[in-house]
Amino acid sequence: MSIHFYDNNEDTLKNESINNFSSIFKKYNTNTPSLSDALNEMFFSTGISSQKAYEFTEDIILQSSEIVKYNFELINQKYPTISEEEAKIISSYTCEAKNPYYSPYKILNRSLCEENREEGIKKVSKYFYIFLKVLRKLDVYYPDKKYMFRCINKKINLNEDFFKKNAIKYKQGNKKTFWGFTSISSELNLKYYSNGKKKDIKEGTIFDLCGNIWGYDISLFNKMLDEQIILEPEQESEILNVVPPSKNDFIHVRCLIKKSPIILKDIKNGYIKITYKFDGKMRDIRIFGDKFVERNKDLKFIYENKKYDLKSSLSASELKSNIIHIYLSGINSITNLSHMFSC
Repeated sequence: MSIHFYDNNEDTLKNESINNFSSIFKKYNTNTPSLSDALNEMFFSTGISSQKAYEFTEDIILQSSEIVKYNFELINQKYPTISEEEAKIISSYTCEAKNPYYSPYKILNRSLCEENREEGIKKVSKYFYIFLKVLRKLDVYYPDKKYMFRCINKKINLNEDFFKKNAIKYKQGNKKTFWGFTSISSELNLKYYSNGKKKDIKEGTIFDLCGNIWGYDISLFNKMLDEQIILEPEQESEILNVVPPSKNDFIHVRCLIKKSPIILKDIKNGYIKITYKFDGKMRDIRIFGDKFVERNKDLKFIYENKKYDLKSSLSASELKSNIIHIYLSGINSITNLSHMFSC
């Protein structure tokens, strides 16, 4: 009898990148869906009634609005280019539905992991698009340590259950792809929230991810302000080693992610973050070249949470330190940045 550790949620059959289905999202580049529309489409795709989908949508929007209401000052300090509506989109991903099976992050990731990925992506295309677009407005984050926990069945007899013959076997050298959005943390915390209370997790799989991994820190967008780092989908890794379950019934899988993908490259951030460091004795600092300003008069830049018309320099009276961060917004139409820093 042969026993193998396996992942019954994500198998090896999905070989199509989301980029192969980019045509699904093209119409949203000019007509971005609202959060309400995106959630309603996603809930309805699960097979529930339109009335039930509407109720779930209203509940998630209410939850995300409350999170943003209490946390927006902190969000705005860290991400001045994120609007309240955009903050609600990210927060909605962290919300739990009254029936946990219908929580947005669960529906989204189940759809991204379907064997027929194109059909799965179509079901959640609006929500996937707006969530990824806003997520990319956050700073890229490189965590020092990366752990991911999953509550999944830990082993199976493949000789008896032939339906699982294509499941990933946790064996050194095998490939493992995380097809959906992956939540990781820098500390391993084997607890979860249920009705506001922390409960211990008894069994499952612990993934210890190594490599040059980057993600997005969305800790400010969840109710508990708990650490939550999100990796984009389609992270391919190589299994380095596997430690079988001990008395705690956890499999420990160490994976090497060699390169983080950029999916749907046509989704743009809509802004550039620019950092300047200069001599504090200077009276002013040149921030954009004259030709760049002349050619891009419709652009704006944000400094210290204030929006300005594009101009060549900032005076000393406007500067608060010798290291400044500027956000240039509305850049989707720019094709040439060659004169940005020229005099």
